[in-house]
Amino acid sequence: MFLVGSPSDPPLSGTFPVHDCKIKEGTSILFPVVNVFCAAFETNPPQNESQTRKCANEAQDTAFDLQLEIDGKEIQNRERQYRVDSPPGGFEFTAVPGNPATSLLGSSIGVSDGVWILLKHLPPGEHTITFSGKFDFTGIIGGGEEVIVDAGATYNLDVIPKYY
Repeated sequence: MFLVGSPSDPPLSGTFPVHDCKIKEGTSILFPVVNVFCAAFETNPPQNESQTRKCANEAQDTAFDLQLEIDGKEIQNRERQYRVDSPPGGFEFTAVPGNPATSLLGSSIGVSDGVWILLKHLPPGEHTITFSGKFDFTGIIGGGEEVIVDAGATYNLDVIPKYY
């Protein structure tokens, strides 16, 4: 199962969506506390993979105020222990209309960097996962104006036991 965060509403209020989900016991759960994406075709001329990776790494370096709680327990060392970027070579993707990652359309090489969590198994019962973080994109986008972006979510999970 893949969980996603969303921008707070209103912006920077810390008010994130709450999702209620049922999942089967044994289901792995993957989610980014925060993550960024850079595409090679977002510059003119298009960047190579190394330049695109630098873009993603530098953007992820601006992350701050990361929060992660699982069943009320705060997870420590999030930034150092769980930061992962795309493997060498990046990944191929095709951006279509309405894609939230980029306004450009077409195929490109992309690179992602972020703080990722993989939960292999939650025991049957009710669990709550809450995560959020902010980015300071000032100087990266926005023409010199302060640009702070936040994202997060709460997931109330009901893990249903498997019956054989």
